Amino acid sequence: MRWFYIKGNDKAIEQILKIYFSAIKDHFWANVCIEKGTVLVRSVGISALFQFLRKKLMDMPKINKENIEKLCSALKTVNPEEFTKNTEYTSTTVGQRKIYDYLNENVKTDF
Repeated sequence: MRWFYIKGNDKAIEQILKIYFSAIKDHFWANVCIEKGTVLVRSVGISALFQFLRKKLMDMPKINKENIEKLCSALKTVNPEEFTKNTEYTSTTVGQRKIYDYLNENVKTDF
């Protein structure tokens, strides 16, 4: 996204974030997950989600809508209740790293 920022393409940045976080909201921030205490709505969760997005964008041969949508589809293969394990994913930088690592290991993309 840095390239879009340098070029002043705020619209592209907005679209990437909107598509990505809409998928996050629909899948991981559903009421049932929030009621069960998902860590993904806390600052460590948001941070891990941004870290993960950055990594995946760097892995893409081309940043376009098709590849962003592939990433969002791949996210849906992860059980959202995974992140309600508050003893596993604590509100610390260790918990943030565990979220990031889990997503990297379990979200398989084919760009």
